[in-house]
Amino acid sequence: MALIVVPGSRHLVLERCHDEIGDWRIILHSPYGRRVHEPWAGALVVIAGGKLLLYLAQGGKKMLVWQEKDELLPPEVFHALATALRREPRLRFTLTEVNDQPVRQTPMFTLLREAGFSSSPQGLDWG
Repeated sequence: MALIVVPGSRHLVLERCHDEIGDWRIILHSPYGRRVHEPWAGALVVIAGGKLLLYLAQGGKKMLVWQEKDELLPPEVFHALATALRREPRLRFTLTEVNDQPVRQTPMFTLLREAGFSSSPQGLDWG
């Protein structure tokens, strides 16, 4: 497959492919190197229609959501996240930020609650 965009300081390329056992894997192509990328390892992403929609950082404290301006992602995106999280029954964390804003001040707060997160004084708890 030919790339339309080459990874650089303004563009990252996200490639999805099947691994040896048939599970989906994500490969991030960028010029930033290990020092920048290592903290991203272990992140959870939701991809639909070939587009990255949601990125939950390792440790679960921060989430990035890609959406059109003034448009919420559909609830199915957050339910897909919850389904993936349920595969790790011992996983526990508190989500505190979405797109660098306190989670309680974002429109995603209700959608995340409906997907299975529970409210806490610090943000939203999972597990």
